[in-house]
Amino acid sequence: MAERVTNVQVIAYYLHGTVRCETCLKIEKQARAAIEWRFPLEIAEQRLVFKPVNYDKPENAHFLRDTK
Repeated sequence: MAERVTNVQVIAYYLHGTVRCETCLKIEKQARAAIEWRFPLEIAEQRLVFKPVNYDKPENAHFLRDTK
C-alpha cells in the first residue's frame, strides 16, 4: 500500500497588479471562493493556500520573470 504524503503544501497564487478594476477584484473573490468550496479539507489542513500576490511590488517581480 502506498503511503500518503501529508507534508506537501500547494500554493494557488492569484497574481495582480497594483491598479485593479472592479472586475479584477471580482475575479479574485470568485477564484478564492471556488478554491475554498472545492478544497475545504485541504485548506483547513493548510495543504492548500490561496495567496494573492501583487507582481508590481519589487519583492514579487520574479513572478513575472519566472513565467517567461
